[in-house]
Amino acid sequence: MLSNNNLNNVNIVKLTHAYQDAQQRMEHVSNLATLWLRSMIFLGGGSIVSLFTLLGNVKGLTINHYGLWIAFASMAASLCATMLATLFWFLSQDHYRTADYQWAENIYKDVTGRDDHFDLNVADQAGDRWYIPALIAAASALVLFIVGSTAALVAVRP
Repeated sequence: MLSNNNLNNVNIVKLTHAYQDAQQRMEHVSNLATLWLRSMIFLGGGSIVSLFTLLGNVKGLTINHYGLWIAFASMAASLCATMLATLFWFLSQDHYRTADYQWAENIYKDVTGRDDHFDLNVADQAGDRWYIPALIAAASALVLFIVGSTAALVAVRP
C-alpha cells in the first residue's frame, strides 16, 4: 500500500498518524467502557447487596418500607443507566474511529490520485449523536445512585 512512488514523506507521516489515531481511539473506547461499567456496577450492585444484608439483620431497626423500595429501585435504575451509558459511549467512539479510518483512507486516496473520498462529517455527526446520550446516561446513573443511597440512609434508622 505504501510502496506507491507518489507517496512522499509528509504523506506517509500523515497516513501513519491517521491510522494510529484510529487504533488509539478504539483502545480508549474499550478502557473507558470497562472502567465506567466496573465502577458503577460495583457501587450499585454492592449497595443492593448491602441493603439485603441489612434487611437480614433488622433487629432493633425502624424501616421505612417505602423509602427502602425507592432505594432499591434507584440503585437498580442506576445499574441500567450505567449499561446504557457504556453502550452509548461505545457507539459514539466507534463512529469516531470510523471517521479516523476514513480520514486515513482519504489521505491515501489523495496521494494515489483517487477522488472517491469519504465524507468525514457523516461518521463524526453519528458519533456526536451518541455522545450526548452517553453523558446524560452516565450523569443519570450517578444521580440515581446518590438518590438510592440517600433513600437507604433515610429508610433505615436505629
